Amino acid sequence: MPKPPQLTPLDDVKEQRLYSELLPKWSFSFPQAALKKTQLFDFHKEQGGKMVEFAGWTMPVQYKDSHIASHMHTRQHCSIFDVSHMLQTKVHGKDRVKFMESLVVADIAELKDNQGTLSLFTNEKGGIIDDLIVTKTDQGYLYVVSNAGCAEKDSAHMKARLAEFKAAGFDVDLEFLDAALIALQGPSMSQVLQKGLKEDLSKLTFMTSTLATVFGVPDCRITRCGYTGEDGVEISVPQSRVVELTEKLLANSEVKLAGLGARDSLRLEAGLCLYGNDIDETTTPVEATLVWTIGKRRRQNKDFPGADIIVPQIKAKTARKRVGLVSTGPPVRQHTPILSPDGKVIGEVTSGCPSPCLKKNVAMGYVDAAFVKNGTAIQVEPSAAAAFTSPARAAADRRTSASSAQLANCGSPTMPRSKKGKRGSSKPGIKNGVKGESGASDDELTSDVLSHYSSASESTSVLEEGGEQVDEQTAQEETEDKLKQCIDNLMDKSAKTRLAGLESLRQAFSSRLLYDFLIERRLTVSDCLERSLKKGSGEEQAAAATVFALLCIQLGGGDEAEEGLKMVRPILTAILNDNSASIAARQSVSNQINPLCYCDKQKLKIGSPCHLGHCARALGMCCYVSAAEDGEDLIKSLALLESVFMSSYPKRDGTLPTPKPGSPGLHGAALQAWSLLVTLCPTSRLSVLLDLHLPKLQACLQSTDVNYRIAAGETIALLVEQGRHIEEDFEVEDSEGLCECLKSLATDGNKHRAKNDRRKQRSIFREVLHYIENEDFTEEKIRFGMESVYIDSWMRRRIYDAFKEILESGVSHHLQFNPLLRDIFGLGPPLILDASVKGNKISRFEKHLFNSAAFKARTKQRNKFRDKPHMEPAHVAGLYGEVSGLPAPRSAHVREEQHPEVPIYRVTAEWSQSDLVRGSRLRYSQQWTLIRDSKDHRSIRTVLPPGPCVPVSGELLSGFSPIQGLRAVVRETCGHQLLEIWDHHGLRKCLNLTALNKHGRVYDDAQFGCLSWSECENKLLYVAEQSRNRSGETHDGESACGKDRSVYYEDWGEALTNKSIPVICVVNLQNGSVTVLQNVPSDVSPGQALWAPDSQSVFFVGWYHTPFRLGLKFCSNRRSALFKLDLDGNCECLSGDNLSVSCPRLSPDGSTLIYLQGRVFGPHNQCLSLQQLDLRSRKTSTLLDVVSRPQTGEFAGVYEALAHCCWSADSQRVVFSSACRNWKGLFMVDRRSHKVISLSDSKSPSSSPPPPPPPLSLLSSSPSLLFPPLPPPPPLFSHPPLSPLLPPPPSPCWPPHPLPSSAFLPTPTFPPPPPAVPLSPLLPPPPSPFPFPSLPAPPPPSDSHLLSSYSSSSSSSSLQISFLILLLLLLLPLLLIFIIKSTREKRKFEYRISKSFTKSFTRPLPLCLSDLSKLYGSWKLLTVQKDLMVICCSSPNTPPTLRVGFLPSAGEAVTWQTLQPPVMTFNFTWTVLDVTPPPEEDNTQYSGLDFGAVLVKPSHPLREAKIPLVVFIHGGPHSQFPAEWNSTTAGLAKLGFAVLMVNYRGSTGFGQDSILSLIGQIGSQDVKDVQTAVRTALQRDVTLDPKRLAVIGGSHGGFLSCHLVGQYPEYYRACAARNPVINAATLLGTSDIVDWRYNSVGFQYSYDQIPTAEALAAMLEKSPITHAAQIKTPVLLMLGGRDRRVSPHQGLELYKALKSRALPVRFDSKKKDIF
Repeated sequence: MPKPPQLTPLDDVKEQRLYSELLPKWSFSFPQAALKKTQLFDFHKEQGGKMVEFAGWTMPVQYKDSHIASHMHTRQHCSIFDVSHMLQTKVHGKDRVKFMESLVVADIAELKDNQGTLSLFTNEKGGIIDDLIVTKTDQGYLYVVSNAGCAEKDSAHMKARLAEFKAAGFDVDLEFLDAALIALQGPSMSQVLQKGLKEDLSKLTFMTSTLATVFGVPDCRITRCGYTGEDGVEISVPQSRVVELTEKLLANSEVKLAGLGARDSLRLEAGLCLYGNDIDETTTPVEATLVWTIGKRRRQNKDFPGADIIVPQIKAKTARKRVGLVSTGPPVRQHTPILSPDGKVIGEVTSGCPSPCLKKNVAMGYVDAAFVKNGTAIQVEPSAAAAFTSPARAAADRRTSASSAQLANCGSPTMPRSKKGKRGSSKPGIKNGVKGESGASDDELTSDVLSHYSSASESTSVLEEGGEQVDEQTAQEETEDKLKQCIDNLMDKSAKTRLAGLESLRQAFSSRLLYDFLIERRLTVSDCLERSLKKGSGEEQAAAATVFALLCIQLGGGDEAEEGLKMVRPILTAILNDNSASIAARQSVSNQINPLCYCDKQKLKIGSPCHLGHCARALGMCCYVSAAEDGEDLIKSLALLESVFMSSYPKRDGTLPTPKPGSPGLHGAALQAWSLLVTLCPTSRLSVLLDLHLPKLQACLQSTDVNYRIAAGETIALLVEQGRHIEEDFEVEDSEGLCECLKSLATDGNKHRAKNDRRKQRSIFREVLHYIENEDFTEEKIRFGMESVYIDSWMRRRIYDAFKEILESGVSHHLQFNPLLRDIFGLGPPLILDASVKGNKISRFEKHLFNSAAFKARTKQRNKFRDKPHMEPAHVAGLYGEVSGLPAPRSAHVREEQHPEVPIYRVTAEWSQSDLVRGSRLRYSQQWTLIRDSKDHRSIRTVLPPGPCVPVSGELLSGFSPIQGLRAVVRETCGHQLLEIWDHHGLRKCLNLTALNKHGRVYDDAQFGCLSWSECENKLLYVAEQSRNRSGETHDGESACGKDRSVYYEDWGEALTNKSIPVICVVNLQNGSVTVLQNVPSDVSPGQALWAPDSQSVFFVGWYHTPFRLGLKFCSNRRSALFKLDLDGNCECLSGDNLSVSCPRLSPDGSTLIYLQGRVFGPHNQCLSLQQLDLRSRKTSTLLDVVSRPQTGEFAGVYEALAHCCWSADSQRVVFSSACRNWKGLFMVDRRSHKVISLSDSKSPSSSPPPPPPPLSLLSSSPSLLFPPLPPPPPLFSHPPLSPLLPPPPSPCWPPHPLPSSAFLPTPTFPPPPPAVPLSPLLPPPPSPFPFPSLPAPPPPSDSHLLSSYSSSSSSSSLQISFLILLLLLLLPLLLIFIIKSTREKRKFEYRISKSFTKSFTRPLPLCLSDLSKLYGSWKLLTVQKDLMVICCSSPNTPPTLRVGFLPSAGEAVTWQTLQPPVMTFNFTWTVLDVTPPPEEDNTQYSGLDFGAVLVKPSHPLREAKIPLVVFIHGGPHSQFPAEWNSTTAGLAKLGFAVLMVNYRGSTGFGQDSILSLIGQIGSQDVKDVQTAVRTALQRDVTLDPKRLAVIGGSHGGFLSCHLVGQYPEYYRACAARNPVINAATLLGTSDIVDWRYNSVGFQYSYDQIPTAEALAAMLEKSPITHAAQIKTPVLLMLGGRDRRVSPHQGLELYKALKSRALPVRFDSKKKDIF
């Protein structure tokens, strides 16, 4: 180890004097008695420490050694610093991250467990209160370390914010630690500390933390960070053990003690800030060049203190900025004015001292923004000149000058770097053991860590240096030393030195394998290359791009190469898109060198080839090598390269554009890089690329540049080869013209061309021609070592040529030893050859067979690897947060306002949004203003921009009064429930309902809850829990004594816990009194109350709760009745007995009351009838009856609750949403005619006509629709379109609209037609009524047919029209088949037709509003008021969308307007499958039933490998998976899975017979239906992988999931079940719906039911537990502890059964329910 420089006594005295004058004064005038001492105080005294006052503490400023000796020892070895005076804090509670982010600027939520970051406390003026380090531990708390000088200020600041958070109900708490803290800093730290650790210190990367035992001292928190610029750690240790630990560390000769003096000079030399000197409350992060501490999300959201001042400063220049400076002459002092060359004061020094390493004076200060450039000459005193540099630059000067001061280890410390970070952490600018600071802003990072030696001698290549023969170990060390020097050269100021370093690295990387050396330095090398790409000249950019591609090859692909690609692709994109200079000026093209390769076998001479060509080639290679899982990089890289070479495509008149100087070289390089990536594209993408590029590339064969012609010819051959892999009879358009052109080029004898050009062109184009005509390929054998590889296809040739262009002569070495290349070419592991092996040779044919088989196996394995979704927990959690955090509307209200000029509508919608940080759902409201057309009262003229989002969290209920528009709100705050009345001027009245003590908690659920205004608007009606504070008996005979807490109260089960005895309450707003209505029948629980027209009585639904209560949520089969109760206490029943009643809704004119009615017991969810009660005559009639078995296209019945406002203004029509097969539709029923009309396929205004329909076979798997619906626009990406010339790939099928009105006509029966010709290899279509799906479909029905009714009989004319159209479509294909004579002609004809329709289907279409209805599979009514409907639309790839439209008049269509489009849409494809069970699985009692499923897939599968399928099963079982937005499905699709959501027989939307068919058949019929749906999907969609199937579901869906893996043990690879029913027999005593346990297995239920052996045996027989012994699939059980419907003990029963058999099972248990 080099020794520190020996200083003379005189020098030592002089420098000590300077340090004593220049370093901060440590005395702060604290009273001696008030000074605090650390636990090491006595130890410091014993060791000779000189103690001074600092921040209220007595601290050592130095020891027996001088400041300089301690400083240099830290740089060479390592030192211990006592920093126990710093404030250490723990932040606890589930809201700890939100709390901390309200104080600091960092993105704490982004941190991983045990990762930390430097951050800043800021005030509202943008000033820095303090700097601190925040660590997100895996122990459930945040660990915070802040400065000692600000301890009191920081603790008070945090306590004040804590009080605010606690008052708001957040869960957060502070704990101020009384622990010691020591810092071990220096390059020898890791070897010293590792001896006392069991953990591997190399895995503790920069700014990460862990709990460990250090030298026998337990409970130490080690954080890898520091304040010296060296590698180091800070160790928080219990005070009682800190002396012991310090002594053990000092036992190592490498370690010494150091004081505050050395710490300050070290931090200043490293360019780090000292609070109070360099930053304070008058300094903003932008001025202090600490912008990098502000998280990107925080900048965008502007949600940190002072954001309104700081964020604008980031974009605009500040008046001053912190800089570093190096001065000559006397050292500069703090507060010294900084002067411009003309003597003007431009700033002030904040810190300064001599640098022991540089032997120069370094300082830090603030100057005017005009003087911040590096190298600016200024002066600090008239006699002392100074030159500017950035703080990071000063730090670099210290490191690189160390060798001249005999300080060899002062260079960049070998700090282990974070695997994912770019500079050793997740924040830019954090590096090399610094306490998180670089001191440089984004625009100054280009000068970070630049070397100060620029000798030309360093430019010698590593490989060109000779030497004596040495042993292998010595040679390896020498090579690594030279490579390290080359890497250092990349940071030199001299461009010449950097270019020489890049050339040396290129030669080294291409000629040998250096994985072990590079894996430790990849981030350093990547940073240097990134800097060269960003700021270097064209020559340097070309060299850096090439070295970056070689680096990816060296690292072998995978995560490292993918990280590199994500970093370099934006930079290369900017370079290739830079049009600020001419191509010639940017490329430095040499006419003597082929721009498509490295100098035509010559060595690369920097500056010779086209640098943009190198960038394009490097981009292609990096993307090819990196196994990017999500495909985004592949798609974007393809689009970027296309944008480069497509400028050479012919113009509209067919002529080629005149090339600019140098452009053919760039176009050729981009085309070759693009063709390399084409080899990775899936079939769907290839089909589009073939149609788009093949015709254009044929025209490019006439280019004047020979190299570009060759590149175009080879690309044509490659594309044709790929096309023939897709379609055996693939034909090129105008193949004759192409062959003639190729023949001409293959025999070109133009004397004006160079001889070599002619020879090369003829050779290549002969090969292309032979392949196009005869599919002949000239096989090529490549020898390397003792092995060979055969190039037997254009794809293999392109891949080999790409690597050869990058690696040059080193390709043979890499083929021998690089696992990546051996994997790509199927060569297996590297051979270890000895003499015996060399003698065993195999034949050429055997080698060929081996290579071919290995290549195919490698391709399958590599594609399988690349198709694996990124399953890192953090990535999955982030992705789920993205899809689950999208808002959805919950309710809406419409208010009409009459203005003199125009009538307007105010639409207020309440939204719900998931917040993973809080772990809860947020609610907010937003308002839109709609201006109605004064001429057309059913048309909206203008929609004004929406108002701001207003949080409504804490609101339980709200409602608007009908006349004045008053808003009533029931709010909960601080344990009290308040009733608030708001008007246009603010809060009008507030009542504390809890303090009035008239009742218990107000009900806010969907079953009982309500908030209803009277007509006079003086009264409010709501439902609450009966007060238990009064003694006596309740109305059902249960004790209500509040003092006896042991009394058991029944409740209404799942999600209605503690809701037992509801009462109806009336508030008189005039006097503020609350009255509980009496005389409600004692055997019913009232709810869903509303005022009668006279406001003197109320209607309500009463649920019978005798003899005991059963679960009510999701159960429409509970015995209930409709009642009327007047304010005098008279109560009467208005509905029949032994029925189920819900959702009473009063008509606007007060004449009619409608409600839903169903059966009691049996299926807990069922098809309901819609009843209407005439209040004048007191007669009840059926408006809509139960639908037993709807025919295809017919209305399927009512299955869902009615919206609170569902009447038309004329009281003659009712609007509602309901399930209909696999869809959710919007319907309207006319009271007079009883006809049901679909509103969900009405039109929207559009000036452009709808696009032509695609082939029918791509639209629907159901042959029952008479008219195929129009296709929707292409999916709306959340990012800008990739290329205007790159259409999206063809979707396997677009979903048909749920219920086209024309489909409600009876469908005639025809004999089965011949199968359709599949147009997409992704999804062979099911049988279609049209033998030629490529024929144009008939036009959609006219507006007069849009409102077809659902009556049982249809007009004969409509039937005849349908029959004639269908007959015409059947005859046309026969005529076409007759015309096509030969088989080959027929194939060509079918191919061309399918291709033309694929083009029309996949090209970007204008977004026509008339097609938006086809985009949605779910239409949900929120409200209809004043005939204005507010609805929520969604589909599996489109999150909820808010839309409005007026109710149509007879024969008219609805004009829909979108108020709030979704935040983003997703590039998924989805289709609906109609499935018919096989005859042996038909239900004999309910025969002929079918069912359905919704299939959702990623639109762009990345590789040829098939897509894994997740089978998603709904619970219920009587519920539905409509084609609507589902965050679970979206998350799985984003991860790369296809999802099949099955609606088995028994699901809602298929009629009452389908629901009843499941009674007694659970565990068999539903299980077989799901399995049939899976097999159907696999048969119809060949892109799905039958070997990778998983099944998930909850409740009954979990029941079926466990059945499937038990009954089909070899079929599924994984199972995840949430609260599954495992043993129905053991569920009787714990479930809140015990009646369903009997009914589901075919037994009648009664309240006095006693379990029998027969019933229990039937329940057990139908349970998954009976198949547990057959389960082989890994099972994940997710169990919620508060589930009232399915006890968590059910899952535990299966867990134990599987665990006892040593089967893979995991049990995740939560105290709360799992949603």
